[in-house]
Amino acid sequence: MPIVVEHRADPGPGRRSVLAAAVGTATAAVLLGGCAGDGAGTAERSAAAAMRRRAAEGAAALLERYDATGRAHPALAAGLAPLRAQTAQHVEAFGGVPAAPPPALSAGSAPAPQDPSAPAGASAEPGPAAAVPGDRGEALRALASAASRQSDAFLADLTEAPGDLARLLASVAAACAAQATLLPELTA
Repeated sequence: MPIVVEHRADPGPGRRSVLAAAVGTATAAVLLGGCAGDGAGTAERSAAAAMRRRAAEGAAALLERYDATGRAHPALAAGLAPLRAQTAQHVEAFGGVPAAPPPALSAGSAPAPQDPSAPAGASAEPGPAAAVPGDRGEALRALASAASRQSDAFLADLTEAPGDLARLLASVAAACAAQATLLPELTA
């Protein structure tokens, strides 16, 4: 039997370049965040708390997208589970409470059956599930796009955040960027 090697025309960024970008972003956050003083006033603490709340809400919205995609495409559940778990940790890191994973995305469970009469990608639940494309590849690209947008949102707050929060924002932004790169390559 001959060995078949697939060669892709556009392999996209490799793991090394994604990791290099993550390290670069984290380094920038450390340098920018190091300028914050310990004597922050009430207004600064209030602004940081609002940033942290926004970040938790953004991470929770991305977590909801993972859940919606997993419900719409149960065959992707095993591949989505580790990235979904990482996103749940991001919600917690910003002080939020992540939603429990749906049965299809919890570790060690079988994918939930989908109603055969429902169109692919359809869900009985409102919200982002309605926006999940029926095609698995399109669903993964949409989820990757959401992760990329969330990374950009975290980076937008980076320069105004105090030291520790800036470092956390940079780290989570890098993780979201890595997810955005990995998601389109996920296969069932």
